[in-house]
Amino acid sequence: MITLLTPSRIPELASEAEAEAVQKELIYRHIAYCNALRLSLRHQQSWDELAPFLPVDELGELESYVSKPTQLNRRQADRLTALVGTNTAQQVVLMQFDSTLNQLYDLQGGCERIKITAFPDEVRFVSRALVWLIALGIPIAFFTPAQNEVTVLEVVAVIIIVLSFMVVEQLSAALKNPFENAPNDTPMTALCRTIEIDLRQQLDETDPPPPIKPKNGVLM
Repeated sequence: MITLLTPSRIPELASEAEAEAVQKELIYRHIAYCNALRLSLRHQQSWDELAPFLPVDELGELESYVSKPTQLNRRQADRLTALVGTNTAQQVVLMQFDSTLNQLYDLQGGCERIKITAFPDEVRFVSRALVWLIALGIPIAFFTPAQNEVTVLEVVAVIIIVLSFMVVEQLSAALKNPFENAPNDTPMTALCRTIEIDLRQQLDETDPPPPIKPKNGVLM
């Protein structure tokens, strides 16, 4: 974006200062898009977190839209379309941006499908029932009436095997939706902060926020 939106490529940008202002606007809106997608996937409503990246009027208009990430991506497309001219060289630049925005739509759609696609109750019931059957069957197989005595090693082995099956079942249930803001989920807050730091440094800003640190061993 920074290398393409320059006065030499886009005549509508009359000076380097105007180009830098447009670059900052678009990059900040993209940071807002990443954070809006995070909030949307987590069903959080703290949209004021987008305030540092958007003008007040745009943030106010955003409140009326159901899918705020989609609207922000559309704003990027509208802004670029208005900015880029109609000659062939400038249209090539626009096509490059359009391809990137379409990829963002695709990735957003993939995340939203993961979020809203529910596992059937039958799958959950069958997997849990099988785990419990195995957990009950292993001790029976180990400790048959023909045995004269049970060693400590056998007891420990049975406990470890049974717990392993139960832990795997619990982890699969917890990881089926990675956007619930739980300890085992995708650390989207940290990812958004990393993106923000990288993009703001591309603007040569010297005071980007610090990376998100784990709290109690959990990175959110």
